Amino acid sequence: MARLKGLYDLRRFAIGHIETQTKDERGEPAFDTLWTIIFRDQGGFGGETPPRERSGIDIPKGKPADFRIEETTSKEQALLYRLSGDLNPLHADPEFAKRVGFEQGPLLHGLCTYGYMTRHAAQGVVGGDSSRLKAFEGSFKKPVWPGDTLVTEGWATEPGKVALQVSVKERSEVVIGGAWATYE
Repeated sequence: MARLKGLYDLRRFAIGHIETQTKDERGEPAFDTLWTIIFRDQGGFGGETPPRERSGIDIPKGKPADFRIEETTSKEQALLYRLSGDLNPLHADPEFAKRVGFEQGPLLHGLCTYGYMTRHAAQGVVGGDSSRLKAFEGSFKKPVWPGDTLVTEGWATEPGKVALQVSVKERSEVVIGGAWATYE
């Protein structure tokens, strides 16, 4: 089940918030998601800006990360990830990527990058037992290209909560920020 929670105006961009609920084979709720979809060049329609929601799970200032996991994506990563069903040419066609402003070529799928973050969080906070992870959130900040080295850092903020940040080693750029996970 999915519903549009809101459509917001950021002058140049429009943002849609879509809530989904996924059920298991018995029809029982398995998990909920909130999707934020950015519509390039579709803003300026006079709508409201999105509400600011704070998780309360922030990177502690001045504290070194409790874990740091580094992993290099393959040059073919975006082409392999297309097997998940996302056939957007932005992830495979160099000419298309250039036409929409990405001179370096096709980008890695955001969901693939997010997957690296969640796997690294499982390794860093629950010894690889992903069944103990309960919730995630993060904001995409910059693109990732296939072959980039992703560095996920995590700060335990209190029992069951970890602040996360993913950067690209080669450019020292944060690519997922404002991120956190809860676990048991």
